Amino acid sequence: SFATLNIVKEFINKDKYICAICAAPSILGGLGYLKGKKYTCYPGFESESFNGEYTNLSTTVDGKLITGKSMGYSIEFGLEILKTVAGIEAYNHAIKGINGLK
Repeated sequence: SFATLNIVKEFINKDKYICAICAAPSILGGLGYLKGKKYTCYPGFESESFNGEYTNLSTTVDGKLITGKSMGYSIEFGLEILKTVAGIEAYNHAIKGINGLK
């Protein structure tokens, strides 16, 4: 939606984190925000026109851009966001909690 695009643009302009998974990174690419960035997305949604580097990894971090390949990697994507934004201690705490569920 238009409101969502405005929020993305505002976050980019204010150097805040942008996280996108599955096909959503292609929206960022269409807006020109993947230019010169490493990114991943659902296979088939990558494009040379984005002028970025498609990694084909489950998650990719490039500065304040965090992208995930597909919904099958949602937990890994979320943990990568946690580690990047809150630090390794928060990440390790979450991993211990997840492992406690097994």
